[in-house]
Amino acid sequence: MDHPYERRDASPGVSARQIGVVVLQPDSHGVVAVETQSGSISCLVQRDWVACETPLTNWPLHDDGTPYHSVVGYADGSVAWVDGQMGDVPRTRLDDREHRALGWTIVAVEDGVRFINDETGHGICVTTRRAHGF
Repeated sequence: MDHPYERRDASPGVSARQIGVVVLQPDSHGVVAVETQSGSISCLVQRDWVACETPLTNWPLHDDGTPYHSVVGYADGSVAWVDGQMGDVPRTRLDDREHRALGWTIVAVEDGVRFINDETGHGICVTTRRAHGF
C-alpha cells in the first residue's frame, strides 16, 4: 500500500517510495506542514516560501530582547525573521529520506532541515541554533 502522502512518479510503475523520495501533498488550504524528528522545528511549505518556527530561544532577538520564534525563507534565498505561529495543524514528521512538496526538496540535516527550491536552487537551512538563506 502506498504512503498516504505519496503520489506516483511520472515513470510508469515506479513510486516515489521505490526511488527513496516521499512526495508530500498539500492540505485543503494548499500548504504542507512538516516537523523535524525531534519536533523542535515545524515548517509550513508554500510554492514561493517556507515558514519555520521553534519554541526554543536560540534565534536572533527583537529590539526588546525577546527571541524571534519564526523565520521565512523565500525561493530567491532571502530570509525574514517574523512573528507568527503555525497553530495546531497536522504535521508530517520528516525522516532521513528526501521529501518533495510544492516545488521544494526537503532534506533533514543535523538538528534541523534544509529546503531547496527546485526551480531556483536557492532556499533556507533551519536548525535550532540558526537559520540562513542560500
